[in-house]
Amino acid sequence: MEIRVLTTKYLTCILATITLSAAQTLITKDTTWSDDLILRKSVIVSENAILTIKAGVSVFIEYIDTDNDEAGDIEITVFGSIHIDGTPEAMVAIKPVQNTVNKSYWKGIMIQESNYPSNIEFLKLSNAQIGLNIKSKLRARGLSLDNCGSIGINIESTLSDSID
Repeated sequence: MEIRVLTTKYLTCILATITLSAAQTLITKDTTWSDDLILRKSVIVSENAILTIKAGVSVFIEYIDTDNDEAGDIEITVFGSIHIDGTPEAMVAIKPVQNTVNKSYWKGIMIQESNYPSNIEFLKLSNAQIGLNIKSKLRARGLSLDNCGSIGINIESTLSDSID
């Protein structure tokens, strides 16, 4: 009986690990999003990759809360670089798939320390716990952060921090 319980616990741990691993998309080479899309899992941009989002694209976030903490689990994490190429006439939008007042509908964009600078132009981002969490060199202009939970923009870089 004891062996059966241990085996069940072991298999449960393995299956939970597989489920968590499958709950993200890993971008390992330069990738461009030119059309609207729905994110149903987190995105990780690896160290030597660039994620480019073209002007006018809307990225809709699906609400996924696997740990039942009433905060969405989807996040865009960047270890390489992100280029958001919106314009004043065609802003990039990252927002919930449905209208909501939930200020923690998804986690937000996390830009980790990297040797590759990121660039964000004319982005409208909404309903994230932390809109932009910046730990690397970033040039940004034309940002609109709406209905974010705890923080709109968080900068904690080891480089000299500044906003122009």
